Amino acid sequence: MTKSTLTPKQSAFIDEYLIDFNGTQAAIRAGYSPKTANTIAAQNLAKLSIHSEIKERLNKRAESCERKALDIIKDLQAIKDSAMRLIFDSQGNEVMAHPPSAIRALELEGKYIGMFTDKSAVDVTTVGKPIEAAPLISPEELDAAIKRAREAV
Repeated sequence: MTKSTLTPKQSAFIDEYLIDFNGTQAAIRAGYSPKTANTIAAQNLAKLSIHSEIKERLNKRAESCERKALDIIKDLQAIKDSAMRLIFDSQGNEVMAHPPSAIRALELEGKYIGMFTDKSAVDVTTVGKPIEAAPLISPEELDAAIKRAREAV
C-alpha cells in the first residue's frame, strides 16, 4: 500500500504506532483528540490500508535488522580469522596473532547462536494459560501494602 492513499494524520498515526504499538497514545501524538483517541485508534487499526502499511513497515524493519545482524556476524568472523591466524613470535615460535580478540569473537558468536545464556528462559503455564507477571508498583505502594498486611495480622 502506498502512502499516497493515506491521509497525513493516518500516516502520522502509523509512524507513532510503530514506536510503542499503543494505538491510543499513537492517535494522540498524531494529532487526534485525546477524548476520541481510543476510538480513532481502533478504527484506524481496522482499516485495511493502515493495517497493510503497518505490516509492510514491520517487514522492512525486520529485514533491516536481519541484514545488520548478518553484517555483524561477518565482521566477527573476520576479526576471529585475523586474530587466529598463525604468526611467528620473536623466538621463532608459531603463535596465534591475538588470542584475546579470537576468544572474544568466539564468545560473541556463541552468544549470538544461543550457546551461552546468562539467564534461563522458563515457560510456565497453569491449566494451559500463561502466568502473567505482577505489575510493577512504586516503593510507596509496596510500603503501604506491607503496612496493611502487618495491620491485618
